[in-house]
Amino acid sequence: NNIIIGICTSTIESIVNEFRKYGDIFDQFDFVLTGDKILEGRGKPNPDIFLKGLELAGVKKEEALVIEDGNIGVEAALNAGIDVIMIPDLVLPQGRTLTSRVKVYKNMNEVISYIKEVNNI
Repeated sequence: NNIIIGICTSTIESIVNEFRKYGDIFDQFDFVLTGDKILEGRGKPNPDIFLKGLELAGVKKEEALVIEDGNIGVEAALNAGIDVIMIPDLVLPQGRTLTSRVKVYKNMNEVISYIKEVNNI
């Protein structure tokens, strides 16, 4: 459907590469941006990693959507001015995550349904 999909993680590249040995999931993404490549000590909720992701994807923030599992990542997306969906992991939504600008879903199947509906796919 011509949707550019990337990973923007605060995790350092060497740890991300450890996950590569469990399968080819990273081959499904257009880019993987790790924290050590961009953050320079300014991790989430600083928006830098998402702003760099926009640049790599070649899209405007109005065209983007961040999917996050934690409140700090949601905060970073909001700080970047990007719409965000949260699929809570260990911590339930709190703070700015509870604003109307953030959608909260239980799993990726719900997110995929939402994306299909919004994009008439």
